[in-house]
Amino acid sequence: MPNIKLIKKKEKLGKAKVDLSTKTVLQIDNGLFTAVGQHLGKYFKKVWYCRPTAAAFLKGSQHVIGKGLPGIEWVDDYEPYVKKADIIFVSDVNYSHLQLLFQQFGCKVAGALGGERMELDKAFFLEQLAKVGLPVPKTWRFIGVDEAWEFLKDKKEKLWLKGGEKYRGDFESTYHDNKYQTEIIFNELRAELGLERVNDIELLVQRDIPDAIEVGRDGFMLNGKIPANGTIGIEEKSQFYVCKVFETPPPILENISKKLEPIFADLKFQGPYSDETRVTKKGVAYPIDPCCRPGNPPTSCLLELYGEDYAQAIWSLAHGDLPILKPQFTHAAEIILSSSWHAKNELHVSIPNHLIQWVKLRNAIRRPNGEYYCIQNDCGGSFGSVVAVGNSISEVGKLVEERAEELNIYGLEYTRDFLKTMKPKIAKAKAYAGIDLN
Repeated sequence: MPNIKLIKKKEKLGKAKVDLSTKTVLQIDNGLFTAVGQHLGKYFKKVWYCRPTAAAFLKGSQHVIGKGLPGIEWVDDYEPYVKKADIIFVSDVNYSHLQLLFQQFGCKVAGALGGERMELDKAFFLEQLAKVGLPVPKTWRFIGVDEAWEFLKDKKEKLWLKGGEKYRGDFESTYHDNKYQTEIIFNELRAELGLERVNDIELLVQRDIPDAIEVGRDGFMLNGKIPANGTIGIEEKSQFYVCKVFETPPPILENISKKLEPIFADLKFQGPYSDETRVTKKGVAYPIDPCCRPGNPPTSCLLELYGEDYAQAIWSLAHGDLPILKPQFTHAAEIILSSSWHAKNELHVSIPNHLIQWVKLRNAIRRPNGEYYCIQNDCGGSFGSVVAVGNSISEVGKLVEERAEELNIYGLEYTRDFLKTMKPKIAKAKAYAGIDLN
């Protein structure tokens, strides 16, 4: 565990805009953030995009993610571009040591660096919350599925189950409310993980926080500091997202950021960042899951809210400057797109030309025939988002639904009635957290 101390270094505010059309960036990604690379490509001279793969038997189907996309140049290997690029942008987690190594070479790097531990090591994250005096839901920690099952089998309340370590592909967060369903979940887990792993996987069981609204700060972070003109958003899980730009953050969320600042500073965080906080009716704010990378949502919205400033922010972070953000609109909305077919298969995505700007794809490629495809990449069928920006909730809600209705994609699934679904949550955010998203 790192020694948590307040870093005295004073971050520099972002400087005047740089002419990015003369600059190059190497993006190292796990496939999820091809849309971010394409956005950077609108402003940088060159974006080299690499999706590294390492395995005893490589699968080329994963490695090709990014190929043919407008705005980026897919490269087979990142090594030839490490010293060639003006900055390196690591847009996903599990690369902390590589980023620190790049910095030792004198490279300018934007990414989570050591800060990724706050997302990947949930037990560590909860320890840090308790250390700085932030509320933590009652949590039990178990090693192995059998140990967790012995605790849960007689419990008749709703409890959340989370993986407690970096192997996030081994266990997706779920919940327990009766032993019969949990028994099925655990039996399947035993078959998937095998005897060795099933006995050493770390699982967290966490008490539910009922009657709460989940809100989050979304944008960028430099050594624990989050720039002004950031967004606050709420999400209907894996369905909808809506956000508003705040010139000054609401006190209930700023208090959390200030307390966590020295921890993120010690971990040398300098990249995109989103958090999640559950606020109860009594105004108790529980930090839940920090996202130490471009979140999904809200990144698709932020690209259009900030335009060139998103690209400028990545440049600033790589140079140790706190970004200056000047949003072009006050609100944004996002509908998350899924296909049951895509859960196990490659998906062809047909997008009308006038919607290209508003549909943000994950794990994407573009073949010589000019058509877009999304490579299956263990995203549970999610393949992208459709977004809208504007200056009111009603404006963006109406626009995003109209755009989603125009899409004709095999097995397309998304939730309708955006405004009807989100209005109660918007009201709850104001009543519980004092956050007015209107």
